[in-house]
Amino acid sequence: MEARLIKKFLIIAIAMMSVFGMADVYWLRDLGGALKLNKSQSSDIDTLLNCDKFMLDRVIINGYSTVMEIGNSSYNFTELLRQLDRIDSRLITVIDGKNLIFTIELNEKYVKKYLVSNLGDNKKAVVFSMKLPKKLPPPTWHGNWESIFGNGGAKLEKTIEYPDRKALYFTISGVGNVMMELDYIRRSLERCNFKSISSDTKSFQERSDVFLNNRSDEMISVAFDEFGNGFIYYREGKKWE
Repeated sequence: MEARLIKKFLIIAIAMMSVFGMADVYWLRDLGGALKLNKSQSSDIDTLLNCDKFMLDRVIINGYSTVMEIGNSSYNFTELLRQLDRIDSRLITVIDGKNLIFTIELNEKYVKKYLVSNLGDNKKAVVFSMKLPKKLPPPTWHGNWESIFGNGGAKLEKTIEYPDRKALYFTISGVGNVMMELDYIRRSLERCNFKSISSDTKSFQERSDVFLNNRSDEMISVAFDEFGNGFIYYREGKKWE
């Protein structure tokens, strides 16, 4: 997923997402190939990142069910980088802002993805991890969403669902005219009682928008980049639960 699009989406929706919204978004990105480590290195990684886990979050990616583990490291971010560098310098080559992202091969079928978040030098780093198959099943549209977001030949790339938090993220590609597509999405969502609550600035509305359904308290955020890639976040309503 394009890094600029991720940042743009975070500006739109970070205040509305859960505390772990940042991690939710990063799983949509292509984190590159998995690193093959020897048994000693793998053991060192397990020991180093076997954190004090404070949350297990159910996740469904392209229909594949797994669990996101979240825990506090024994080290702050800077020290954790030093420890990982001693194990294998390749582990610290992908740093995006305050986050370290890498993938380790577990066996012929599975990998483990890590996201290490820097909360400051005086705080322990937070470690997110998830076991996944090397090859995920193809994504499928949810409900009638293809008629709203699949207009004009858009291709569904990936879906990530968090059942316990009633949140859904998905990415699409192949949108030819972003402004026309976004206008179509606006009109389609308006017919479903959603209303745009985005900024009035033209540059914002050309590629992004946020929609709220006042009847059900559902929220949808949409963002596109200049290449026709789209990112959609959906949060189920809570008013009528």
